[in-house]
Amino acid sequence: MTSGLLPKLLDCIHAASLDVTRWPDALGAIADALGARSVGLAGLSQKPSDCWGVMVGVDAATVDAYTGYYHARNPAWLASVNAPVGVIQTDGMVVPSHEFEKTEFYNDFLLPQGVTTMASAVLKVESARQTVLTVQGARAFENRQLDLMRRIAPHLMRALDVNTRLALATHAPVATLAHFELTHQAALFVDRDGDVLDANGPARALLLDGLPLDRCGVSRVFDADDSERLRAAIRRCEAKPTTTESVVLRRAGRSALTALVTSIAVDLPWRLPSWPTALVLIEARPERGNDFPFGFTAAEAALAREMLRGHGVAAAAQRLGVARSTTRTHLARLFQKTHTHSQAELVLALLGKTGDVR
Repeated sequence: MTSGLLPKLLDCIHAASLDVTRWPDALGAIADALGARSVGLAGLSQKPSDCWGVMVGVDAATVDAYTGYYHARNPAWLASVNAPVGVIQTDGMVVPSHEFEKTEFYNDFLLPQGVTTMASAVLKVESARQTVLTVQGARAFENRQLDLMRRIAPHLMRALDVNTRLALATHAPVATLAHFELTHQAALFVDRDGDVLDANGPARALLLDGLPLDRCGVSRVFDADDSERLRAAIRRCEAKPTTTESVVLRRAGRSALTALVTSIAVDLPWRLPSWPTALVLIEARPERGNDFPFGFTAAEAALAREMLRGHGVAAAAQRLGVARSTTRTHLARLFQKTHTHSQAELVLALLGKTGDVR
């Protein structure tokens, strides 16, 4: 290594940590130092939609071809999908060369670029997804080149972390989470899969029931129908930045909630696995128990509406997510409060007082 090369590389990486538009310069400097044909940062996962790449030395179409097709056919990645953070390796370390050179990936993707070998450094592992430094060369990498990768890898890890923290800190919705701690508004940050990344006090009290955040996705917080509605809104917000959607969460057997889903668009050329996709504000919808002038509780009113829709005890219990015995208890109270003795009489009494099915 020539004198002063490492400090110059670290200066480039530091500049990129503070300004993401400087990453091409940093990657270009790394490519020159390693004598590589191309160098990039890549997010790798078994799901093509989760893959991304920022590279120098190749065009955008080549990056898209890799993430969209060849990544799933890259035997070196498939053999090292569980590699931990800090691992530096070449394709020859994980796949015998005589097997590697027979693959579609090698012959149809690498060779047309003049590439015969690859090396990588695992910089981040999260949710079965890796963030790696990828290096492509025309000849086998020497120990001095791998040693240089090993020395700059910790600095690349810190640079990515600084990028993320700066982007989040300068984005208004994220910066206001502390504000929501001072209000009664329940606020959640969720990723593209609906996993809860952060929540303020009111949200924890209303929705999480003491579960740790790393175990909470929308499927743990809401029932299946509500979860799918909320996930669909999150996906639409991700597809159209600055979008805001209102979603009614019906919560069988409990008071309904309104979720206001607002996209979080952060100016980075990639999205890490734990990146917040949306800010979700939750508020209770007005109770409808007083729609009936019989003094029903909210649970009794919910059952009354099921009776008006023509559902029997078993169907109502299933729709409301409560036990049949509980439903029978509520039904007995409905009879008592309406001075009726059968479901038919109850429905007539409810229709006489309400005039419609709510």
